[in-house]
Amino acid sequence: MLELLYSPSIISKLLVLLTFFHALLRLKTKKRINQYLFYILGISVLAELSNIYLKFNNLSYDTFITFRVVISTILWFRILYMIFKAKKLIVATIIAFSLFAFVNLLFMEGPLQFNYYTLIFGAFLYILFFVFESFNQLKRDNFYFFQSNKYILIVSPLIFFFGLSLLFFFKSYYLVSNTIIQNVKLFTYFNIIVNIIFYASLNYYILKEKR
Repeated sequence: MLELLYSPSIISKLLVLLTFFHALLRLKTKKRINQYLFYILGISVLAELSNIYLKFNNLSYDTFITFRVVISTILWFRILYMIFKAKKLIVATIIAFSLFAFVNLLFMEGPLQFNYYTLIFGAFLYILFFVFESFNQLKRDNFYFFQSNKYILIVSPLIFFFGLSLLFFFKSYYLVSNTIIQNVKLFTYFNIIVNIIFYASLNYYILKEKR
């Protein structure tokens, strides 16, 4: 248990908890888009608490985190649905992603390990939609879109999706397996940086929503 508490990953866990409580106290959940964000944060808190329990009991966490990725990604697509105009295309994307996740879970990577391809596929689709919509807004000279609080929200998971999917896509042995301090993998520190950017952006969004 002491090893878990002194692990650098405790920073990520604290970020999740603090952001969740920040949202609980300040986020206007009457808005549907904020409800989806609150669900994402709630799932993250549940995942982190489950992670602590499973690690303490030497149980596998991979299957649980796969479901976390699937549900959270679908919720992020729902947020895009609330903002973007291509509603039918986003619905089709949610269906395609869900089917891929189901097939991958049962027949490809399997239920006993983390489904990397599901994360990569979901991240690719999200980034694709984000870039496509950003170009559309630029063509319309809608610069207000890039200054809006909603834009901050949909930008938030970009680094998270892009960084982790790129890492897993190339399956970098150095980043995933190499250690630097007290047998802690370099991937752990990489993950912390990604989470700091991600949750800092979400907290900034929550602050601006309160104003």
